[in-house]
Amino acid sequence: MPEEFILKLVEADASINNIIVYQQEICSEELIVDANLKKALEKAAKADGNLKFAIETVWGSTLHHIDDFTYNPY
Repeated sequence: MPEEFILKLVEADASINNIIVYQQEICSEELIVDANLKKALEKAAKADGNLKFAIETVWGSTLHHIDDFTYNPY
């Protein structure tokens, strides 16, 4: 479960400013994992005021960049 594993990595040294980068997904199951990860990180950050992190996503699910679509695929 990514939300448990990544949280352990981030909590291992709260003095580090962590940047979590992963591929943006579109399937409902993957979006649920994404939401669970964000919730777990935000909860941990509230509990430990020193925990610093940022989340960045990159588009890679198709041969086209998401900005090239003439509509919002979400």
